[in-house]
Amino acid sequence: YEDWPIVFLRDSTEVPLGTTDRVSFQVINVQEDAKTFDLELSIGNNDMDSLTTFTETETNEMTVDVGGSSSETYSVEIRGNTIIENPKNIELQAESRDGNLEGYDTLQASITNSTVTAVGNTSRREETSLESE
Repeated sequence: YEDWPIVFLRDSTEVPLGTTDRVSFQVINVQEDAKTFDLELSIGNNDMDSLTTFTETETNEMTVDVGGSSSETYSVEIRGNTIIENPKNIELQAESRDGNLEGYDTLQASITNSTVTAVGNTSRREETSLESE
């Protein structure tokens, strides 16, 4: 419960073009009473905005209830519909309705022209070249 009330479970993600990635986050209530939190994704004015939503609502806003001294896990979905090679910040903001808890966390995300091939329980990434020969 060190990074409350909101924390992404990863610092960054690289989404291969044509795929979708889900990044989990936790909403953490460090107080004894149950809280309702308003969550909002803030991507800024960049191409990642239309490609990023909460998995549960398919929008950039969500309201969740978290019991006292507990946490709940949800996810953000990033659709790899267009190449965005320079990582963009996705900021996730949380504020309890009573105003006692608020905070944010950020995730670096990019969408690259690469493919991921599953090999057993591991993944191997293969870069796809766009250069003409």
